[in-house]
Amino acid sequence: MNIYTIAENLRTTIADKEAYMQRLRATLAGEDTDGIDRIVIRTTLNYLEININELKVILYDVEKASEQWSLMSWQINPERMGQ
Repeated sequence: MNIYTIAENLRTTIADKEAYMQRLRATLAGEDTDGIDRIVIRTTLNYLEININELKVILYDVEKASEQWSLMSWQINPERMGQ
């Protein structure tokens, strides 16, 4: 596994969690959702929102690190530099 795979896995995880949040919001909007279910769904939505924001910060850091790694790989590899 490399840093690019990690970034892609983070993007997929974020997208999946955002899709799940949309399904929960649709369920919450339904009239047949009772009191305790509404509390559980709202709590889950709050947790997911925090978790997704944290994952986005991690993804940003991973993308920056991968950019730096890519640049360094050109600088430290003489064959790529044509030397």
